[in-house]
Amino acid sequence: MCQICGTLIDYLGRVYKTFDIAPFFSKLIIGMGDEPSKVVAQINLAHPGLNVEFTSDTGGVTYERFYKPKGKKNERQYIILIFDTDELTPSLVAHEAVHVVNFVYQHVGQKIDKDNDEVNAYHVGWVVDRVYEVKEEAEKQHKPIKKK
Repeated sequence: MCQICGTLIDYLGRVYKTFDIAPFFSKLIIGMGDEPSKVVAQINLAHPGLNVEFTSDTGGVTYERFYKPKGKKNERQYIILIFDTDELTPSLVAHEAVHVVNFVYQHVGQKIDKDNDEVNAYHVGWVVDRVYEVKEEAEKQHKPIKKK
C-alpha cells in the first residue's frame, strides 16, 4: 500500500481484511473503523483528484486505486471502509458492493446485461458476504466500531 493508505488502514483498521477478486487480478480490501471525517481527509490527501466525499450520515465509502507491490506488477484495489458496525445495514452493504462491482466491470470493459444479470448478482453477493465476514471478525475480537 502507499504509505498514507497503509497508515490509514492501520489507523482505521481495528479490523480489516484483503481478498483476491478472481479472475480479475485485483484485490478487495474491507476496513472497519471510526473517525470517518479524518479517514476521508487522509484518503483525499493520499489520492489527489479522488475527492471522496463525507457527510455526517455517511456509513461507508468505496474507492478504487492502483498499487504496485515491490517487485510485482501493478494491481487494482477496491477499498470499502465502514465506519460503524452497529449501523451496518443490508442496504449500506449492498450499496457499497454495487460500487465495487461497477468499478471492476468498468476496469474489464464488462457491461451489465439487464437480460442476463446473474453474473452481476453473483458478484454483488460475493462482496456483501465478504463485508459480513469482516464484521463477524470484528465482533469476535470484541471490537465494535463506532462512528465518532
